[in-house]
Amino acid sequence: MSITHRNRIFLLALCFLLIRNIPFCFILPLWSHGDEIAHFDYVLKLNRGHLPGPVEYIETSVFALHKMHWDNRIITYHKSHDIENIEDLRLAGHSYEANQPPLPYLIMSLFRNFLLFLNIPLLLQVKLLRVLSLFPVILGLIIIYKGLQRAKINHPVYYYPLFFIPLLSQDMFFSINTDSYSFLFASLAVVGVISLFTNSHSRKGWVLLSAGVILSLWTKAINAFLFVLWPALIIFFWIKNKDKKKILIALLVLLITIIFSSPWFIYNQMRFSDPFRYTAELGYPEVSPRPLSFSSIQDFTSSFMCTLFRGEFIWNGKFIEVFAEMGNTIVLLVIPLVIFTAGFLSFFFYFDSPEKNLKYLILCGAGTIFAFFLAHSFIGGLPYYQARYTFGGLYFIMFVYAAGWKKIIPSEPFNFYIPAALLLSYNLFYFYTLISKVT
Repeated sequence: MSITHRNRIFLLALCFLLIRNIPFCFILPLWSHGDEIAHFDYVLKLNRGHLPGPVEYIETSVFALHKMHWDNRIITYHKSHDIENIEDLRLAGHSYEANQPPLPYLIMSLFRNFLLFLNIPLLLQVKLLRVLSLFPVILGLIIIYKGLQRAKINHPVYYYPLFFIPLLSQDMFFSINTDSYSFLFASLAVVGVISLFTNSHSRKGWVLLSAGVILSLWTKAINAFLFVLWPALIIFFWIKNKDKKKILIALLVLLITIIFSSPWFIYNQMRFSDPFRYTAELGYPEVSPRPLSFSSIQDFTSSFMCTLFRGEFIWNGKFIEVFAEMGNTIVLLVIPLVIFTAGFLSFFFYFDSPEKNLKYLILCGAGTIFAFFLAHSFIGGLPYYQARYTFGGLYFIMFVYAAGWKKIIPSEPFNFYIPAALLLSYNLFYFYTLISKVT
């Protein structure tokens, strides 16, 4: 794949991301993703100069908007609702995202200030904030793309994830969320890791890695999983030439990163005796840890793959399914599982290319998924199988996917066009299915 051809495909992928998702931003009812109401409330509270607390009720304007534009088709079978007071919303009536770091909400509140200046109605503000949440994904893709170019990475497989990500049927691409901002800030860390794998003396690589992780942790607490990048780097430095000096530098940068990432979580500890979450009094749904077993591995794998390629969007109480049960199993589980297995194995049979050190990106992807599996098995509390939580490591995950296709189909450009065609076809089927339900 020539550079010119690669540039054209990248631009087409970005155009598809916009064309496919912007209509959903406007067409879909309010709170089409479950946490939209809490994200929007957080923004409104910042706009009036107030940092939300978890037990506070949502803004009265948000509740009035909810009552006026309620759509029962989103997450329930019920034909009507009996919500008269904020208390009737239970968890959704509170600012339950208040424990999350404020960085993405500050960005959205600045944008909303501009909308307020233009006197934009509240309903349209929601739609436009959805569109805004799409652009961190685009900017993150551009940052990684330019980072690969500046590192003089020429092998096409390292660019494949940037073409595959826009083809995913992710509901995060058309909802108010903070996961897209995780992808944006983590893209700096991705470029930093790539720089270090190609040039272990790169000071810029350390700065980008540290800054990316710090900003990611000021975006979402779950992004603590990005610390798995350090074991990957340490393994790389040790296997390459047993460089103890580089390992010490890695540990020093890790310490600096932890220090600058921690103030918000120290503040949370002071507020409600937990650095990450506040669950008392809210009735927040808790997910019990699943002890390690064949069943837990099967459940995590199935749910993670489905939410990665299909998203979590619920309509009339069900996930949007494109095919019958067997078809979904093959498309969303069996094929991806084969591809990811081939991708993981390719670490031991690395690419015949000048950028052989970049095989360690596979360790980053494997470490990301494994970290969430461990949390699923031993920590609980959150549904760690939901792939949106891993958006900060989405490039690494999709790199394993790209590496798997390269191992199964060595010939270029077939190892790009075949998976791209499969992802695009599923996306279009999904688009048609959802549009037909909404309209």
